[in-house]
Amino acid sequence: MKNGVAVLCSAKVSIYDINYEILSIIRKEYLRNPLLYAYVFYDIMYELDRTYIVFKIKDRKIIGFALLWKGMVPNGLHLYGDFEDLIGELDLDKETFIMVYSLEGLSRRSKEVFMRKGSLENSGTYLDMVVDSEHFRPYYPEKAVRLRREHAAEFMEVKKEQGREISVEEALKRLSKYRYYGVFFEGKLASIACAYLITPEVWIIGDVYTREKFRGRGFGKIVASAITRDAIRCSGKAMLHVREDSKPAIKVYTKLGYRAVSKRRWYYFKPKPMG
Repeated sequence: MKNGVAVLCSAKVSIYDINYEILSIIRKEYLRNPLLYAYVFYDIMYELDRTYIVFKIKDRKIIGFALLWKGMVPNGLHLYGDFEDLIGELDLDKETFIMVYSLEGLSRRSKEVFMRKGSLENSGTYLDMVVDSEHFRPYYPEKAVRLRREHAAEFMEVKKEQGREISVEEALKRLSKYRYYGVFFEGKLASIACAYLITPEVWIIGDVYTREKFRGRGFGKIVASAITRDAIRCSGKAMLHVREDSKPAIKVYTKLGYRAVSKRRWYYFKPKPMG
């Protein structure tokens, strides 16, 4: 007991066990390393009803976590540190992107846990790229348009070409929840990008996509520049994830001032059919 508060020496803590002491540990870790704990902090603060998380804590420090976000399909699973014995506690009933916060990826033992519940595919190695106000080099961000509800029809066309056909209701939901920019060319929405996670310390950029017939014109660079500009103004820092072998995209982000700071292994999980 220290100052009337029980001190955690070693414990496994689920989201149902979170109290003031645990929150203070999470907050401290997040402020120390916002890039590592951005998803944890955001999902606990803003997506609690769609989130399940298990921490491993030792000497008041987080040494591992498994964060499962179930806000849409595919779900998102984040695995960090000493997480192997946490996987079995997860309800993996939907297709799920798995992001392992290390270059080594999943161990053989961890893969076996997932494969008992379904199939597992290696999605490759992703770079975490970051830019701050000192290094950001904008590229005509004023040519991008903030996408809103009135752009739902055009937005749905782009998502369909991406292979992610969505309903009007879902399009309106995404345009309201996330901060999207787009570039229009000859009356068509040619390119999109968004910030899907926003905290005071960092924004995470994603869904950067240019329709095939409009590629090679710099539209992707413009929309990425527009949303990065907003991130820099509000938090001073932006982060995105890009496949290590996606050389054209990496070239674009590098020209905007992004630099690679870490690598993560991604996987795609499909549960066994019900019944």
